[in-house]
Amino acid sequence: MLWGKAKTEYMREYMRHRRAGQRTKRAGTVAKPAANVPPQTELIEARKEIGRLHKRLDEWLQFDAAYDVWLHEADKIVKSRKGVMTRAQWTHLMHCLHPDHRKQVTAEDFDRAARLIIRLKLALLNEQQEPTRSPKKPRLDWEDMMRRRAAKKSTHRLAR
Repeated sequence: MLWGKAKTEYMREYMRHRRAGQRTKRAGTVAKPAANVPPQTELIEARKEIGRLHKRLDEWLQFDAAYDVWLHEADKIVKSRKGVMTRAQWTHLMHCLHPDHRKQVTAEDFDRAARLIIRLKLALLNEQQEPTRSPKKPRLDWEDMMRRRAAKKSTHRLAR
């Protein structure tokens, strides 16, 4: 969006072209190449773009395979999760820790919460003292997703 002087200049140009019956170029658009560009140059540029897209697709497919393995392992961990405390224990612990309840919590409540934390110490602490970070899947634009879908379909057809 344009502001201030840039907006004023754009609107003036827009109105000038409108009065003349011409279309205005939108701000930030790229001009189309001239019609006198030789077809050979366009072919070279298209081949370069295809090469770049093939390279990006290969990188994506490699990452996708690694991500699928990581996702499968994470799924197994979530399904095998048993939990380390009950909902009532969690509620009691949060009641003791919340600053709004400080005046209502007795020494017995604090003692009970401390015993719960000590009992769960081994389950709560991590050996490496650092949380595991998940890899972020790179975002794809629409064309890349469609190319990937077509590649998967063609490999499935060949496998049959």
